[in-house]
Amino acid sequence: MSDNLEERIFVRVGEPEQEVEQEPQITMKAVARRTLDGNIAIFDHPYVDIIVIPEKSKVLVLAADELSDDVYDVQHRMFEFLRKKGAINPESIKGGNVYGSMEAKYASKGAQGENPSQVIIFNITKWLEEDKEMYEYIERYQDEEMEDLLEPNEENSTDYDYAKSTHKDQKGHIPKQQMYPFASYQTIQEQLSKK
Repeated sequence: MSDNLEERIFVRVGEPEQEVEQEPQITMKAVARRTLDGNIAIFDHPYVDIIVIPEKSKVLVLAADELSDDVYDVQHRMFEFLRKKGAINPESIKGGNVYGSMEAKYASKGAQGENPSQVIIFNITKWLEEDKEMYEYIERYQDEEMEDLLEPNEENSTDYDYAKSTHKDQKGHIPKQQMYPFASYQTIQEQLSKK
């Protein structure tokens, strides 16, 4: 047994190589998961889910909940951002095989040795940060609008008792009583019979 163990041990003579741990140049946070097949799914956007497929050098953008014009607009803005950054091949942007999806390809190898998948994910998270400001503004606006409707301030509200006291019971020339199809005929008959 000891003979087999000695055959598996390799001894290196010389100075030990010192591995220098490199600090990441940039760190970003995103709500993402690695799927079982090695893809990276990013769920930070309210309208779309973004899937980076490193094996095929592809970015796939799907509707998060339901398909709408907003989803297409978001897909278009994201791929336009990635195109302007030079992260994807512009001629590869097309509709995906899933209904309402869009996809684009990116380079499988970096020209200067960078990892293309990391570059794509970095640019997507950068775009998500920029796009997030717009959706936060829309959400704030909708919250303020609901608050104005549900809990108006003194200037934008009317006291119910005061409003009720200023209104007349009957307005205009139309009688308040309920109308029936032949009511006018019966009323005319009653008036003629009284004469």
